[in-house]
Amino acid sequence: MLGIPCEHACAMIQKMNQDVYEFVDDWYHLFKQEMVYSGTSHPLEFQNLPTVHSDGNVHDPNGYVHVSLDPPVTKRCLGRPRQQRIRPNLENR
Repeated sequence: MLGIPCEHACAMIQKMNQDVYEFVDDWYHLFKQEMVYSGTSHPLEFQNLPTVHSDGNVHDPNGYVHVSLDPPVTKRCLGRPRQQRIRPNLENR
């Protein structure tokens, strides 16, 4: 068995009077997680990041101005959705 047993498997394991944690894969145990994350991590330097000004444009440290990207404006159609899809002209009916 790989990973973590599902609810039904846990119920059967308990019914067989066995410990559910013996059936959990080693990667999910605390000692393995501590081993994975035991290495050192160095913080990132945030010195030369671009900034967003009040005009909405992005200014980078080199003096370049970039237009900020906003999500597209979408509008949902009014009324009930169509029941039948619109077929292309080349499709056989």
